[in-house]
Amino acid sequence: MSLLLSPFQTLIKARTGLMLEDANSIDKLASSIQVGMELECIHSPERYLAQLTENQQSFQALINRLTINETYFFREPEQIDLLVDVFIPQWQHQFGGRPIRILSAGCSSGEEPYSIVMALIERFGEAALSGFNVVGADIDSQVLAKAMKARYNEFSFRGVSVDRRHRFFDRIGDAFQLKETIRQQVAFKELNLFAPMQSPELREFDVIFFRNVSIYFDTPTRKTIQQNLSQMLTDQGVLMIGTAETLANDLGVLRLVERNGLFYFSKLSAKADGVVVPNLSKQANKLSANLVTEEQHKVPPKPLRPLAILADKQKLIHLLAEKQYDQAFPLAEALLIATPQDHQTRLLKAFILMNRKQWEAAEALLMQALQQDDWCLDALVLLGLLAKWQGRIEQAIEWFKKAVYAHSDRWLVHYYLADSYYRQQQSPLALRGFKTALQLMDKHPELSDLRWVPLDFSMAEMRFLCQHHIQKLTAQGKDASHGN
Repeated sequence: MSLLLSPFQTLIKARTGLMLEDANSIDKLASSIQVGMELECIHSPERYLAQLTENQQSFQALINRLTINETYFFREPEQIDLLVDVFIPQWQHQFGGRPIRILSAGCSSGEEPYSIVMALIERFGEAALSGFNVVGADIDSQVLAKAMKARYNEFSFRGVSVDRRHRFFDRIGDAFQLKETIRQQVAFKELNLFAPMQSPELREFDVIFFRNVSIYFDTPTRKTIQQNLSQMLTDQGVLMIGTAETLANDLGVLRLVERNGLFYFSKLSAKADGVVVPNLSKQANKLSANLVTEEQHKVPPKPLRPLAILADKQKLIHLLAEKQYDQAFPLAEALLIATPQDHQTRLLKAFILMNRKQWEAAEALLMQALQQDDWCLDALVLLGLLAKWQGRIEQAIEWFKKAVYAHSDRWLVHYYLADSYYRQQQSPLALRGFKTALQLMDKHPELSDLRWVPLDFSMAEMRFLCQHHIQKLTAQGKDASHGN
């Protein structure tokens, strides 16, 4: 079957822009093709390919099987807060009462657009919802049907407080049903991001959320999609990209802008209310091409480990790299039962728990890891991130300071400490930290990751952020001195 996948990959990329080239995607494509052939009683791959080419319903069914729908409520809430607390009050002033239009592109099962509606209600009250049009769009018709039903399990609530759950959902058995007043506020539409022309109802948006989707496309396809999204925006519209995807999407189509420490893209050539960031993607790509690969610095496994445990651990690491935390969780539990003293497995499980917002359980495991190794880099950094993700910045600073003390040659810990100071507006300490991180990147680029836990970050992106913050903080310092 693998020899016959190329024409299917070509068809899918031509129609949707989806790249299906890594091992996991290829396995999923092969199994999805087999399922499709069985469902449609077609015994020849060539005939099935012809069916997909000619029959849109068959092609859509294949796409539904292939798309990944990893999402949860209030994911990356800072960007939603920026919309609700900053942009909307400004736009309400400017637009003279017309409804503000919001699109969640690649909305999956609906958690993102519903989160936006909940945030709007909390900020403006239900009576004000008539001033907004919220649309969720996705290429997967099946997941849109799930979004419209708006019934969710525990996994979707990693970012939801108990108060929000009680206010906006009704418990039905083991599931949670979103209240009808929220469901009615979101219209769901099918959307192929690769298609150049959209229907009138998918145009003239003031803001488009396009988060954690672009990772499935190559650079030329991302540029085409961004051009299409730009056409769907109003003249003053903004595009919100996932925080880990910002630099990879600075492609010259829209202007990258920073506001309140967050980045977004704007159609306007300049912003009076934000800082326009110069396009540094070319320099960053050149820098990243010179980095030593992660594989060269992985610590080799101990030779006497049972082969089955080694295989499961490699599978666990792969699931974490794919951000499939729900699937990784039972595997991590089984591994820790089999090897209760294994330091790496304990850290990996703690990282999974952090991403599932199970804060107390994650912290307990990390403290156990510190009992085993007082100066464990991974445990110190994860404890800092755990505090940071919960908004406990002072505590995060204490953990990152310990990490810097124990591992002063690691630029990553200097970056996290500087970022925490930056969030507290301790400008001199932040500036010094960003400069140190940048110097260590140049001096020791190979020391770019933790020992055990595969954090998802780009060194090129971190370098860009250090340079940007240094420029901004330096300029602020000059302005302050002139003011005196």
